[in-house]
Amino acid sequence: MKSPISFRKLKGSFKKETVREDFITGLLVLGPLLVTIYLVVFLVSVIGNFFARIVAPVPFVGSVPPFLKTIFGLVIGILLIYIAGLLVRLVFGLELESFVNRTVNRIPVVKTIYSAVREFLKYITNPRSIKISSGRVVLFTISDGGPFLMGFLTRDEPLEVEGKRFYMVFMPTTPNPTTGFYFVVEESRLSFVDMSFEEGTKIAMTAGISMNTQGGEIIQNGIAEVLKKNGKKNSE
Repeated sequence: MKSPISFRKLKGSFKKETVREDFITGLLVLGPLLVTIYLVVFLVSVIGNFFARIVAPVPFVGSVPPFLKTIFGLVIGILLIYIAGLLVRLVFGLELESFVNRTVNRIPVVKTIYSAVREFLKYITNPRSIKISSGRVVLFTISDGGPFLMGFLTRDEPLEVEGKRFYMVFMPTTPNPTTGFYFVVEESRLSFVDMSFEEGTKIAMTAGISMNTQGGEIIQNGIAEVLKKNGKKNSE
């Protein structure tokens, strides 16, 4: 157990090097926590306020303080989503979902947004999709010799065209991995790396700063495999 901090020891620690080191350490400790809290509060606020506006005409809701109104809206939203799913399962079946899809898909512009959001929600709520994505981190290149990019498969099964196999890959941006670019990559320009989905996302968010020695070796092996595939391809 460390001894208590003495005044002399505390006074001697305020040097330029130690202040910078302490600040970086504090940032690494509190930074991820603060960002996580901010994102959770933001999502709760957006969802809660949206549903709070829907139930605003209810007499007693108008007199509720804003914070409690947001929490009330969040609870109402969760209940409405659950009830909708319950009614689809017990009463309407998939006919209601099909009816909503057909109706919305007749509206220009709106149908594009609706379809994209629907497919995204189906992807993140499908356990099979999450299982596939969590183990399918890839390195790929779109030209001979690089640059080399890191991404995640969005579909486990490849497309086959004229005897060649192509994979669909999402490449996240830094530091926000929720946006990115979509590529269809030929198998010869792609390598599956032994890295978890969480580790790959962390590397993407930090632009490689968080990558340890093991991660570096995995990336090196992936690059070597792509170069080897391209070498064989060019020699044929």
